[in-house]
This record gives sequence, structure tokens and C-alpha cells, in this order.
Amino acid sequence: MKKIKVFNSSKEIFVLQEVEVADSFWYRFKGLMGRAFLEEGKGMLIIPCSHVHTLGMKFSLDIAFLDSNNRVCHLLTGVPAGKLFLGSRYAASVLEAAAGSFAGQKLEQGDHLEFEEVLC
Repeated sequence: MKKIKVFNSSKEIFVLQEVEVADSFWYRFKGLMGRAFLEEGKGMLIIPCSHVHTLGMKFSLDIAFLDSNNRVCHLLTGVPAGKLFLGSRYAASVLEAAAGSFAGQKLEQGDHLEFEEVLC
């Protein structure tokens, strides 16, 4: 699976250091379900995506909905497991991280994100 770093160019700070890119049907379908936790600095970018759920999750999430220009168009923090339908009609992709991750990096609606491939 491809991995990237997420850089907030609006604030000139890295948001997440290792993000899995879910850009196939299978990875988008599975997402983060079944994992016991998500380590600090890690996350998942789901492409394409405009709506998510937290069914089958074992931890809370921060969720950033990104438009086609990778600008945060909607932001949810501390979303508990078991939520059925969360989304934004303007979203082209979704960035997920453990709850509290985005507040620590001061991520806000309107911020522009850039992606840098992580070489293994």
C-alpha cells in the first residue's frame, strides 16, 4: 500500500508522518475497520471518498473531508466508533487519524494540504 506524509501548506507544518492511501475498492471498503488503535502520526487517506462511517471501529477518529484541491472543506474531531454516516457533498477525499491528532496540529477548515510520498 502506498504511504504518504501530509503537509499543511497553510500553516507550514506536517500533520501526519505516515498515511496509508486507500485508493482501490478493497482498501476503501476495509479502511481502518478491525484495527485495535491507530498510532500517533499515522492515518489513512481515502480516495475517492465523500462519506464515511465508524462502524466496526474500536477507537475514535478525527476526520477531514478534502475538496478536489486538497483543501479541508469539513472537519470532524473526536468522532466515536459506531457512527453510521458522516460526510460532505463537497469532498473528493477523506483523511482519517486518531482522535486528537488534528487539534495537536491546529488543522482547520480551509487549510490546504499537500502530500509527499514516503519511500520505504
